[in-house]
Amino acid sequence: LVQPHARHLVLSKGRNCIECCFIRSFLFDKRTGYVGDCGDGLSAAEKATMHFGVHMMVRSVLLYLGLLWIPCRAFVGTPRLMKRRCGDASVGRAEGQPGEGDGKPERIRPSLRLPDVELSCVNDNTMISSRELFRERSGVLFAVPGAFTPTCSEKHLPGFLAKVKDFRKKYMDVVACVSVNDPFVMKAWADQMGIKDEVLMLSDGNGEFTKMIGMEQDLSEHCMGIRSKRYALIVTQGGLVRWVGEGESAFAEEVLEQLSVLRMILIHNANSRTTFALRGGRDMASRKGVLPES
Repeated sequence: LVQPHARHLVLSKGRNCIECCFIRSFLFDKRTGYVGDCGDGLSAAEKATMHFGVHMMVRSVLLYLGLLWIPCRAFVGTPRLMKRRCGDASVGRAEGQPGEGDGKPERIRPSLRLPDVELSCVNDNTMISSRELFRERSGVLFAVPGAFTPTCSEKHLPGFLAKVKDFRKKYMDVVACVSVNDPFVMKAWADQMGIKDEVLMLSDGNGEFTKMIGMEQDLSEHCMGIRSKRYALIVTQGGLVRWVGEGESAFAEEVLEQLSVLRMILIHNANSRTTFALRGGRDMASRKGVLPES
């Protein structure tokens, strides 16, 4: 069954295939000397057998090298992984503060922690650290390109203001709005929107926080200078970012939907860990704090 197929390869490919080049370069026949065009001087059966054998040998070597490359990559790693293992603070930090270690901040993404930057909270005229804000609380942090701008004043901020109770039901203790505006502008905007303490209004006047998470944008063509992009973050205790939404995904309805999805994932993971532990004979009755009770 094999030989006719191999002979077909010999007749069809001839001297053009890589295996034939391999034969001509490295194989010799004792009777005829140097093997020329794919086994000159050999019978058809011998040609077919030799050709098929070399085909299989070359493919086996290539497969072996390909399989060998996988553990080599895992052990040696790409430059990004090597930087991570060497402790480069600018790439893939376990503690994950964007914007440390090099001149170009890393864009905020899930599994990173918020940078430690002082922001002005205009609700009570105090300064608060972005890390301290979520030290023992979970919440939503959303950003707007500018106070008093049409979309921000008509849809983005009012949407979160109307859904504050829904966020509280999903155990989001903090709902905060940040913008690259000075504290006086943010205070006037909060007063106009009738905000007291439902939503924390944070001023990132110098844009330091926005730049450290890689969310700045240049709106100079609109005479607005460097501003923040429109985004929303779901942040858990300790300042760990769980979800990032930009543009249309940064509005309140989308964030609530993502919270429901994220909670289902956390419940599934918690149940899986509990099942695994019970199968191992451990008593999980004393385990607390995996998720709040529904």
